[in-house]
Amino acid sequence: MKISITGIVVDQFGSVLAIKRDDTRTWAPPGGSLDPDELPTDGTAREVEEETGLKVYPVRLVSLHKIHINGNDHLGFVFRCLLRGGNIKTSAESLDVGYIPPGNLDDVRMATFHRNRIKHALNHPGGAPTWNEIKLSSTERIGTGLLKRIVYPYKNIKRRIRKQEAYIPPVSWRVSTAAVIRDENGAVLWRREPNSEQWTLPGGVVADARPWSAIVSHVQAQTGLTVRPTDLAAVYVLPDNHLHLLWLADITGGTPAANSAWHALATPPATTPHWLERTADATNPHRATTQFKRQSML
Repeated sequence: MKISITGIVVDQFGSVLAIKRDDTRTWAPPGGSLDPDELPTDGTAREVEEETGLKVYPVRLVSLHKIHINGNDHLGFVFRCLLRGGNIKTSAESLDVGYIPPGNLDDVRMATFHRNRIKHALNHPGGAPTWNEIKLSSTERIGTGLLKRIVYPYKNIKRRIRKQEAYIPPVSWRVSTAAVIRDENGAVLWRREPNSEQWTLPGGVVADARPWSAIVSHVQAQTGLTVRPTDLAAVYVLPDNHLHLLWLADITGGTPAANSAWHALATPPATTPHWLERTADATNPHRATTQFKRQSML
């Protein structure tokens, strides 16, 4: 699947940074696709600077969404960002750059899903990000289809005529997920791998870009428990464009299977340092928001 990132930047008057896109001639928050082996936070800062000239620091993940565009599933991260410096300038992708007062968001030409993401980010109270699936309207589906079939091929022809580099489509990512589930005493639920003495957190590969649904299915199949995700604790970038999402989840029903067991944080089962690090990240009492880190293996 494809991974997209969006940066929401607000000035001292509460106005929101936006660009006028060169392909649709409509306004949108700055953002784009995640580069190979790039952290979502780094990708957001890069895209905002490339499209607006401003340097930002993504401080809080406010939403995670799934959207299906032109035959591809996209998993999108939306960050609130702090301005660090730089000067506003346009780019090949942004015909204009400016701040839009929140009261004027409904008056500018902007795709509905962009407008809704901005409004959600402005109203996010803090704490856990939200997650949802975005459905494009029929007009938006037609528009994205025209971009793919007409606008982008035409832009590539212009690039070839001008001897510029051809457009490189976004890379595909493998996405997996795991859950940290704790009992009333703070112990963590672990599962033993089949035909192995190795213990891991319950989870698995995400097939349809809905990691919040995938983790519920994986936990139920592997441990016999039904759970409800409550927070996205951490996101890890692993080698070969692999994104691993770590959730906190509460039990809503079921009985633990024979291959699962509770272990106190101080006495974990036989596992790898990577799983121990993830468990520590998720249970860190000082963690205020979703963490983004690199790891060398699953």
